[in-house]
Amino acid sequence: MLPIFMLGRGQYETFGKPFEDHAAGTGYKIEIYTDKVPNARAMDFAEDTTLFVGSMMEGKVYAVKPDRSVVVIDDSLEMPTGLDYYEGDLYVAAVSRILKYEDILKNLDKSPEPIVINGVIFLPIPGMAGNSSG
Repeated sequence: MLPIFMLGRGQYETFGKPFEDHAAGTGYKIEIYTDKVPNARAMDFAEDTTLFVGSMMEGKVYAVKPDRSVVVIDDSLEMPTGLDYYEGDLYVAAVSRILKYEDILKNLDKSPEPIVINGVIFLPIPGMAGNSSG
């Protein structure tokens, strides 16, 4: 299955091509999975077919349930660029840390509090953009 998401203003795109320009091979079909997850980037499926999606520019991580309803797991992240569902837990890589949402499938509707697995300390470098030193 290839998830396809809405880009905005009714335009759907995947791999740089308009949705309509893709052809499915024999025995396959292409369909819109959801249009409720803007700027979808990293994705991973759970064993129950819940699709976890990181939305880098939105700073959010979503769960698209098997019925295709969408739940926001976290909306306060700094560029969540990677995620992995592993042995019942969801791991999310944001710019400066890695977070773990334990037993995520049982806690989707409870706004689970993440555990910080790894925090990164950035040392100031004079003249670097986005750096508070200068």
